[in-house]
Amino acid sequence: MPVEKSPAIVFCDFDGTITAQETFVGILKHFAPSVSSEILPKIFSKEITLRQGVRQIVESIPSSAYPDQLQNFVQDKAIRPGLSSLIDYLDSRHIPFVVVTGGIRYIVEAVLKRENLLEKCSKIFGIDVDATQEKLKVISEWESGNELVAK
Repeated sequence: MPVEKSPAIVFCDFDGTITAQETFVGILKHFAPSVSSEILPKIFSKEITLRQGVRQIVESIPSSAYPDQLQNFVQDKAIRPGLSSLIDYLDSRHIPFVVVTGGIRYIVEAVLKRENLLEKCSKIFGIDVDATQEKLKVISEWESGNELVAK
């Protein structure tokens, strides 16, 4: 039986929406505490853009932290109650569930995989990182304006 295409699609943020708490800022503070303490206030006061600040912080994180240490950091971060049921419902009705995050795509994948939800997610848009040098390097196909992932 052919699968009908749905006229609907659900887009969802990750940090503080899929997860019960903000995880990306926690990662930044944990893995780059001194740079985060300097840069985050500048982002919040709009002295610098989110795009500039997040890039500076992420690119100060040693590549040795990726992916294992970052994944371990989010292993105990809970997802919101009801998310699994929502995704199951959408999946049963062939309604695509798409995650759009300004955070690291690999972290989203790790959390969704842990919850057995990754295969039900149609697409994840987020930043990628190159860990081949001493420090992480941000890679984003959707960089525009003030954001690393323009929404």
